[in-house]
Amino acid sequence: MSKKGYTLMIIPDKGTRTIKNISLSPRIITMLKLSGILIGFCLLVSLFAIYQGLEYKNGYDRVNNENKDLRENVVAIQYQLKSIERSFNRINEFSKKVKMLTDLDNDSKQLMAIGPLTEEDELAMSLQKKKF
Repeated sequence: MSKKGYTLMIIPDKGTRTIKNISLSPRIITMLKLSGILIGFCLLVSLFAIYQGLEYKNGYDRVNNENKDLRENVVAIQYQLKSIERSFNRINEFSKKVKMLTDLDNDSKQLMAIGPLTEEDELAMSLQKKKF
């Protein structure tokens, strides 16, 4: 090593078989060190960017899976609601049929009777007619 810089030893040519000493200036050594630090920093930034990209992708995939599950839940709930609506429609139709058969839709307020009326029934009906 010399005082001004580092000395490298190389073999320049097979024909001469001599070893030459080459000295690098401190400025070049400093530039090499700074470029090594800069390359290391760039590698760290690149690794950090790749890590952030992977984290973003994992988060994106997680949200997509959650959205898919929620959509499936909404479809299942919609199916259940339609099933309940169909049940209510059937009950409503049955109720209409029962009202029609029992003549409850009629505004006359008279109930259909099966069989002969007893004296008590006739008295009750006459009292109801007097009230109205």
